[in-house]
Amino acid sequence: MSLNTLLENATKQEQQVLFLPAGAHPEWEDQQEVFQLAISQILDRIGAIANELPLAYIGMHSRTIFTGKRDSIGFLITDHRVLVQTDVSVIGTADKAHLLNFTTTQTVDEVNASLWKLFKDKLKAEVPQEQMLAMQSVLSKVLQVVLPVLQQSGHLPDEVKTATTFNERMQQLGLQTILKFPAGNEKLLAKVTAKFGAKDIRCGAVDKTLFGGAYGLVFTNDGISSRDLMEQPEHTSWNVLKQQPAVAGSEPDTIMIGTQKHIMPKYQAESRAALITLMNEMAQGKVS
Repeated sequence: MSLNTLLENATKQEQQVLFLPAGAHPEWEDQQEVFQLAISQILDRIGAIANELPLAYIGMHSRTIFTGKRDSIGFLITDHRVLVQTDVSVIGTADKAHLLNFTTTQTVDEVNASLWKLFKDKLKAEVPQEQMLAMQSVLSKVLQVVLPVLQQSGHLPDEVKTATTFNERMQQLGLQTILKFPAGNEKLLAKVTAKFGAKDIRCGAVDKTLFGGAYGLVFTNDGISSRDLMEQPEHTSWNVLKQQPAVAGSEPDTIMIGTQKHIMPKYQAESRAALITLMNEMAQGKVS
């Protein structure tokens, strides 16, 4: 079965949340516009793999009341991976999509279960129950069509290899929605630099308050620096971190490196394990 056949034979509710890159749509005249918007808002922000081909978009648009702006929410499926968009830009910029890469050894059921759990757990927008059910149904059906074909194509790996570059490893660990980079965050990171006394900041899990100033944790060329609200900053060099790997602290927002305690924003605590993995791999020279 092709994706076009799947779309034609789907229920009305399923058709309303499934978009393909070409052809007529049984429910929406603006299918190509919706599809291209999903590419620009989801794939382009992450960065496409060389010759990556978007195959299907399963989702909806969330419209901001004040600006009328439409944000894509859902699953963008390509010939290499699935990008899962769970956030919208009510104020500012939406978080980047989460990723799941295809391999030759996955089963449809495994991929489907992982994607749906990720979407439900990370979803920050309100999606009507009827549309949620339709998206869940269509996701399974689309994967049944595309995954076996892709696994026979010869371009998928047998397993997802651990990346060795910072940006790729960050995405594998799901930190692209957490870490803030200088581009686009100049004012915030200027406050971080002033409060932390850190130079050459690459990125950070940081935020600021009205009175307490900037706080959180940053990666620099020299190591890790962090600062809690109303406290003095802590600094750990890459060399020290190599000798004393970071571990989880007793509080959900703390990271211990020897006797030094580093902190991150509490609302990002679910990403602590990924941050620890990244900083340890960088100290060990596995990621650069």
